[in-house]
Amino acid sequence: MRPTLSACVLASALLLACGDNGTDESTDEVVGETEEPLQPICEVPLAERVRAEDIFVHLQALDQLAASNEGNRAAGSPGYAASVDYVEAQLQAAGYQVERWDFSFDRYVETQPTQLSLSGEQSGPWAALELRVDYGLANWSPSGQVAAPLQAVDLDLGLDNQSTSGCEAEDFAGFTAGNIALLQRGSCNFLVKAENAEAAGAVGVLLFNQGDRDDRMGLFNASLGSSNELSIPVLTATYEIGVAIADAGALEVVTAEIFVDAGPVATPTQNLIAETAGGDPNHVVMVGAHLDSVPAGPGINDNGSGTGLVLELARQLRDCSPRNKVRFAWWGGEEWGLQGSRAWVSARSEDELAALALYLNFDMVASPNYVRAIYDGVGGPAGSDAIYQAFLARFEEQALTTTTTPFAGNSDYAPFVEAGIPAGGLFTGAGASKSEGEATLFGGEAGVAADACYHQACDTQDNINTEVLGQNALAAASVLEQFAGDPSALAEDPDAALGSVPAFAEPEHACHLLVR
Repeated sequence: MRPTLSACVLASALLLACGDNGTDESTDEVVGETEEPLQPICEVPLAERVRAEDIFVHLQALDQLAASNEGNRAAGSPGYAASVDYVEAQLQAAGYQVERWDFSFDRYVETQPTQLSLSGEQSGPWAALELRVDYGLANWSPSGQVAAPLQAVDLDLGLDNQSTSGCEAEDFAGFTAGNIALLQRGSCNFLVKAENAEAAGAVGVLLFNQGDRDDRMGLFNASLGSSNELSIPVLTATYEIGVAIADAGALEVVTAEIFVDAGPVATPTQNLIAETAGGDPNHVVMVGAHLDSVPAGPGINDNGSGTGLVLELARQLRDCSPRNKVRFAWWGGEEWGLQGSRAWVSARSEDELAALALYLNFDMVASPNYVRAIYDGVGGPAGSDAIYQAFLARFEEQALTTTTTPFAGNSDYAPFVEAGIPAGGLFTGAGASKSEGEATLFGGEAGVAADACYHQACDTQDNINTEVLGQNALAAASVLEQFAGDPSALAEDPDAALGSVPAFAEPEHACHLLVR
């Protein structure tokens, strides 16, 4: 049975009633004693102070910083440095002492522009292919230069297709070793497709979009993971290019020339850490969001929305008197594999980890075609369900429906969960399409991504749903005030078995990257 918040509070109350002297002695005064209710830690409830319009001011600022710095706020970039400066200045103005926590990670970088050229007996739409418009480089693709015929592998074209191209070794039956595999997105992750192609003798892979719906037509981001053992280059392409090659390939041989020169580059960057002056340092409530974007865009929903929410929580909590210390974090390098949060957690001592009561994560909390999702805590450390229940209660108070999202290891809660720290948070959807059931629950448009600008240049301030941002802000503020103000709410349920702590696989290059 999953523990509930009420069970945790009850357990704490029972422990207090039993005393701490290790005996079964008791008195009428202790048994019959009723505790005085805790006084609020804020004169004005935090939920009344954290407002969507104030968060949106931060999002506008981040959007402007990206526009002034090559269109993005990626870790290690000038846009990220400007974002760090902005958040730091806001915190300092609110009276916080701010730590810039430096670290370095390997970032995948093109040393020279990737090249793709196609040729055949007949002309096609590939006469003048444009990098990052018609085709792109899969992140963590090996370098290489190859020229060979393209060979289609188990394609399923047309709307509503169910492509499984390249997902099974059997898909490559009859494949000619030395050719370049033409694969279609769908069903399994990108690395599996590429590994199967290489095992079949392919010297390269061209992976085009699935084309089963409107948001899977254009160029897309793909990652093979930094630890892959491939030795062949992997490119991506639009659905239009893939179909044109497939159609031409039915009549003639289409040859591709691929050039990739890319690899890891050590990238120094930083997290920002700030905490309340008061509160019990042995029961720290930690709240975080990643500050960086992908290189492709400004990242205002992903994750300016979480950044702005956590910043406003910090600004408004400054005038409160938390009983538990609250620590805020803005993580760098999340889009490159949770680099900042992993580095920070890995650097904690056992005592420092033991002092962390819980971690709240806010990543993409204002998606335009949103779902209203709460991390369900299933499989997480004991106490994670208490966080879920707390958020659920706040939304029920607003008469708002919710759904759940699992711990899948694709955002900054992962290293905390792996370290045994209870975790939870909110999420409004990324690149996955909204289902009919979700559209019934939350409104919006079924068959369209929750965020159609996910990891794209159009993820600007115009890509924000301020209604759900405000709803999430209210819930986040209420839950934070609850855990910051009530030590008993952090007590473990003695009857709750510790869930199996997930050993998450290495995340894709981008935290919410669609891997199918």
